[in-house]
Amino acid sequence: MLGVHHTGCCATRAWPAYLFFVVVAGCASGALPNGFMDTRPDDFDVLYEWREGSLPPPYHYEYQIHMAASGSAEITLTPDYPANNVPRWTETFTIPASQLDALYRRMLQLGLLSTAWRTDPHASIGGSSESMTVRAQGRQIELPVFVGPVHAPRASEMYSALRALVPDALWDKLKMQLQERIQKQQK
Repeated sequence: MLGVHHTGCCATRAWPAYLFFVVVAGCASGALPNGFMDTRPDDFDVLYEWREGSLPPPYHYEYQIHMAASGSAEITLTPDYPANNVPRWTETFTIPASQLDALYRRMLQLGLLSTAWRTDPHASIGGSSESMTVRAQGRQIELPVFVGPVHAPRASEMYSALRALVPDALWDKLKMQLQERIQKQQK
């Protein structure tokens, strides 16, 4: 449940946001794939989705992080399997341009635009999953659920970098709301 895995909304992230940007700044001079702009384009837009594995209510939850080129962003947590009677908790925040630039550059270095992202045909079913859709340079790139093993470490690094942009206070607020809902449903 909460805090057991490193990718869930309420788990401790391996790298604090400040460390991520120190590392990215250190990589800022890295080579980029030929033909790709190394500056963040006006159409840079990211939708990241994370889903808990197959668990009975009230323990299943999922969330989305949407980030627009303007820096406006939101995280939406659904505290159960999606349905008409299930709430969706949305929190908005702003990502500074310098952090968006660093995220974009790191994603390029990790092969965002130059990799043929494919699903692992041998992926296990039932565990948590994540995926991402990115728009950049007039293209739409899909990182599918269960990226193949060759590319999974790079996808995971992109996911971690994006999650690190969500302020800790918002993660804490959503975690508290989720825990309160679970406690109420267990009564």
